[in-house]
Amino acid sequence: MCAHSGSPPLQERSICTVDDVERLPDDGNRHEILHGRLVVTPLQTKRHQGRALRLAMQHNIWCQTHTARAVRSPGGVYVSPTNWSEPIITVNSAPDFS
Repeated sequence: MCAHSGSPPLQERSICTVDDVERLPDDGNRHEILHGRLVVTPLQTKRHQGRALRLAMQHNIWCQTHTARAVRSPGGVYVSPTNWSEPIITVNSAPDFS
C-alpha cells in the first residue's frame, strides 16, 4: 500500500494507486495521486471556499455561452490508476458531460 503520514521515508515508498487512496482512512484531508505519488493537503478554508465559489460563478457564465459546464468539488478526476486529482473547479466541454 502507498505510504501516508507516519509511514516509511519517501525513498522507501511504493507507487500509489487510486485503489490505495480509497482504502485510506478519512482523516479530514484531501488525498490526491500525482504520477504515483501521494499528495496530502488540508481541506480548504472558508476564505478559500468563498473565492472558489466566485470563480465557479464566473466559469458558469462563460460555460453557458461555450457549451461547457463547471463543477465544484467535492469530487475527483480519475486520469489513470496512478493519477487522481481533486480539483476545486473542473470545466468540462459538452462531450465530457458523462
